[in-house]
Amino acid sequence: MRNVAIAALAACLLAWRPACAFEAGAAKVEIVAVETSTWLTNVKLVWDHADPAEVLRECRAQIERAQAWGIDVTHLAPHLTAITLRPEFFDVYLELAVEFRIPVRLPSTISEDQAGFPFRRLAADEGVVFPDHFNHDWRAGSRERVFGTLATLAPGVTEIHVQPALDTPEAMALSASAADWVDDFRLMTSEPELARAIDRAGVVLIGFRALRAVMRGEAPAPGGTP
Repeated sequence: MRNVAIAALAACLLAWRPACAFEAGAAKVEIVAVETSTWLTNVKLVWDHADPAEVLRECRAQIERAQAWGIDVTHLAPHLTAITLRPEFFDVYLELAVEFRIPVRLPSTISEDQAGFPFRRLAADEGVVFPDHFNHDWRAGSRERVFGTLATLAPGVTEIHVQPALDTPEAMALSASAADWVDDFRLMTSEPELARAIDRAGVVLIGFRALRAVMRGEAPAPGGTP
């Protein structure tokens, strides 16, 4: 059976301000830039300077804050894979997934040899559930990719990543890519051809709540799920 998880709490370690309280006069918090109390500005800086213990503290605080706000956290997906492909941060990722009993997003286009450690096997060994395939492109505009993916979908659970946005003056002022984000919103909410493509492909639509139920032993695994 073919299944698609079209969904997207992303743990964020880049831009914006941290959830943890920060005092400039306190001991240095390696995950943030001391001068501004904001994030280190790219993934390499996080990898080179962040303290895994502080990453764990911050990501746990983000999840707990979301839950306190009444958000039903269905899965973990770190922004720009900031804590996915380094072993010392991947341990944090797995610890949180196990602690909160929620699935994770894992890359499927990067092999374990390329990453330098068996990240998918480590997750499976801990009982952490994740989609078999993650289809994404960080560039704006997903229409062509989504239809192409549906036409050639591999067996198992595939997460198809899109970046929808409402057509608002705020969105248009934010980025030159906003028009493509708005088109993603139209694609996912009102494009008749998408429903027909899903039907032709024999896709069963699910979301991360279904995978969370599997991980918590509340439902059987769909075909192909780890």
